[in-house]
Amino acid sequence: MMKELDIVLKHFAQVANHHLDREIDKIAGAGAAGGLSAAFLGFLQGHLQYLE
Repeated sequence: MMKELDIVLKHFAQVANHHLDREIDKIAGAGAAGGLSAAFLGFLQGHLQYLE
């Protein structure tokens, strides 16, 4: 099941990258645990602000 999920998520990233003209899967902070961050950055043109 994990292999299939990985394949589907990679495909989703490729489709999103194509339509958004932005590689959301390569943005720092938008990795496996940052799916919501990737959505804000890619689909809503948001920005990440790191707090210290």
